Amino acid sequence: MKITPREIEAHLATLQSTPAVLSRVSSDLDDVRLRQRPQPGQWSLIELLAHLSACAEIWGDDIQEMLSCDIPTLTKPHPRGVMNEARFRERSFEGLLASFAALRDELLRVIVPLESAQWARSAMINGRPHTVFSQVRRMALHEASHYDQLHAIRSAITAK
Repeated sequence: MKITPREIEAHLATLQSTPAVLSRVSSDLDDVRLRQRPQPGQWSLIELLAHLSACAEIWGDDIQEMLSCDIPTLTKPHPRGVMNEARFRERSFEGLLASFAALRDELLRVIVPLESAQWARSAMINGRPHTVFSQVRRMALHEASHYDQLHAIRSAITAK
């Protein structure tokens, strides 16, 4: 996979904007609304934030490992299991968003100044090869794929 500066910039822009998107979507909603599911079996806003936080934590850790070790072999849990841990489930939306934003700031502090060769640093994660770039790309595309869902949840719970 050829890594271009333009692609890196696009993915960094997405990662930089996600905390603000989450903040805008949740503004003026109380805890009851933030925990309200639009339909049975669908995620609430806080559950979706817990999902994004778990992904950011796991994938961000992968990136840190790739940058600090030569081709580490990592076994990682699935984010959907991690998001159900009490440290995500029992927090307030505001507290979870603050943790997500701090985690994101730290990740960006590390990856924004990377040299081109560092984007290709790699690891074997759950038996599959990944690079710093592929994990950043994965995280950015994943978060962007949930933006419409965030807005749809907000619309559904405020319409009730």
